[in-house]
Amino acid sequence: MKMKLQKGVVCINITVYCGSSVGNSEAYARDALKLGEWIGKNGNTLVFGGGAGLMDKVYEGTTKNGGNAIAVQPANELIRTFMNTSVEQTIETDTMENRKQKLFDLADVIIALPGGMGTIDEFSGAAVLYQIGESKKPLVLFNTNGYYDIFIDFMKSMIEKGFMNKAILDYIIVTDDTQVLEERVKEILGAGA
Repeated sequence: MKMKLQKGVVCINITVYCGSSVGNSEAYARDALKLGEWIGKNGNTLVFGGGAGLMDKVYEGTTKNGGNAIAVQPANELIRTFMNTSVEQTIETDTMENRKQKLFDLADVIIALPGGMGTIDEFSGAAVLYQIGESKKPLVLFNTNGYYDIFIDFMKSMIEKGFMNKAILDYIIVTDDTQVLEERVKEILGAGA
């Protein structure tokens, strides 16, 4: 794991998966800003899709609080219409699949804010890599207003029906509190060091 020391604090890359829209509750944008503030104030780097919506909110919170950001954007013309053009560091990929891989590769920690199918796809892919022993990166569902409760219930159903190991769900951090998030991430990263 590539961690650097900045002013006595361990700084990490935090990949955030989230929606390219803000959703229909002010709480989603509020928590995206809050998460970005936490990333920035701790001197961490946001790695994200570089788009609009909640992606832009977490970027705003990060950069207004001293954090750096890396946008990973595909060379897809439709998606380019939703891209944030103010991000200083951008990595371009040729496909969405390569974008997903780059977002994962750059991450020390993976957090999913509310989002749609892309967010679920990206987060599920990271969970599969944990399941097969290829990753120990902390996985976080930032559960604003219980957004992920149904997803968690679905995973519990997969466990009950014998299609998923309970250890995966136990590994995933579910919270909407940055203090709890910080404590759990430090615990996992400390154990892996």
